Amino acid sequence: MRGDLDWIVMKALEKDRARRYDTASALLEDVQHHLSHEPVKAGPPGAAYRARKFVRRHRAGLAVGTALGALLLAGAIVSSWQAVRATRAEREEKKQRQEAEQQARIAKNERTTADKERQRAERTSMRMELRRAEDAFGADNSSLGLAYLAWVMRKDPTNQAVAERILSALTYRSFPLPAFGPLQHDRPIRFAGFSPRGDRVVTASDDRTARVWSTANGQP
Repeated sequence: MRGDLDWIVMKALEKDRARRYDTASALLEDVQHHLSHEPVKAGPPGAAYRARKFVRRHRAGLAVGTALGALLLAGAIVSSWQAVRATRAEREEKKQRQEAEQQARIAKNERTTADKERQRAERTSMRMELRRAEDAFGADNSSLGLAYLAWVMRKDPTNQAVAERILSALTYRSFPLPAFGPLQHDRPIRFAGFSPRGDRVVTASDDRTARVWSTANGQP
């Protein structure tokens, strides 16, 4: 015999009367405790022994409780994992949004810088053309000077100073035109246009040809 029965028998056979069962009823009670999976008086009163007896008496309830505890623990783990994933996803989304906003700011700054550079280049070019126009007027070449002013006016139609300079040149200056014959193709001319500086003319004809002429002498 092992376990409770061994302890019950050993207690019943104790030589010391004080350590044996007082009566047969006490022996019967301990046997009934053993059959009911309750602590017996003959057993050691240790916590592990009493815990084992408690588990055996309430095995079904403890199994259900353990299962519920495991489910709760699993649910907590899954919830924590999902929360971590959500936090990471939110952090990654925020990071990507910040990077996109930063790239947008960089692109905007680059466009602004490019626009400023283009405007600066246009202003520089206009100043050069105005200087060339004044040099041409100074050399008594009114046609070339007017061509430079017209180029600036085409770039900046709202430039009042240039408009007034053009009107002044047209009013107070003479424009001798060279004498030469008409520009001809083999077929009728359908298009003609001046170069930006007015020193060339391009013509196109029905014969599918195009020619460039000098406005100084009318030569192709």
